[in-house]
Amino acid sequence: MIDSDPRERRIEWAAASVTQGEILDAFARHCREELDDVEVLTTTPTRLDLAWRRERSSVELAGNLPVHFEWFLRDAYGVKVVASDAFTRGLVDRGIISLGFG
Repeated sequence: MIDSDPRERRIEWAAASVTQGEILDAFARHCREELDDVEVLTTTPTRLDLAWRRERSSVELAGNLPVHFEWFLRDAYGVKVVASDAFTRGLVDRGIISLGFG
């Protein structure tokens, strides 16, 4: 059963167990403290709004862990998240990525 509060959803990796909320909070700290060219515009319990130069981006917790955290999770927690087939198919269908098959 998935918790109704996305912050409380647990993510299990080998011996580590954290909540999506803990990951979002850690990512916000990472952006503030480690990324000089990224500005944290606003934070809510389930959303993080960021700015980089003239670009704006939001990371919001939902039923699944957002893939925007992939590099952060790899560096901070030593884990690699694999994007779902549906997410990858959506990127291919929109022409954002090509898998190089023809």
